[in-house]
Amino acid sequence: MNKEKLSKILTFAVVIAMGVLIAIFGTDAIDIYLGVVACVAGVVVLADTIYLLTRKEKLVATPFIVSLVLIAIGITLFADYISFELFVKILVVVILGTGVGLLCYGIYLLAHKETSGGILNAVMGVVALVLAILYMAVPDFSKAFWIIVGIVIAVYGALGLVFTIADKSSK
Repeated sequence: MNKEKLSKILTFAVVIAMGVLIAIFGTDAIDIYLGVVACVAGVVVLADTIYLLTRKEKLVATPFIVSLVLIAIGITLFADYISFELFVKILVVVILGTGVGLLCYGIYLLAHKETSGGILNAVMGVVALVLAILYMAVPDFSKAFWIIVGIVIAVYGALGLVFTIADKSSK
């Protein structure tokens, strides 16, 4: 088995595990994952910056700032000071506003006799509005949403794993 195929197998195994964890724990699993990724990325950038310092190269402030911001984000995710749920809430509000905008634009197009574009925009606006309102107003919907997202991610990982293992062309 070559390195590329092994790398794909490991990647899809991690995707499957992440999907299962999201389905079970929701955004808490994403917080842990993003916390680990942010800390590791921050440490890698900081280590690279320190290595460049040992080579006596002139540096700008950006790598120091980026590395320590990433580490701070990772730590605050672990400490439950911030959460991926905050990003999701902001995204839901953006979807809500987008839904209203699409609905209004669809009505505008319908008023100007552009039937297909008007119907398409109005329907997409209503769908976005309904999903955003359900996510905000119905607690069980948000739980079901993360279960569905986790299952979809796990199935994606499983399919990728099956196709990678079954692939005979990469020898």
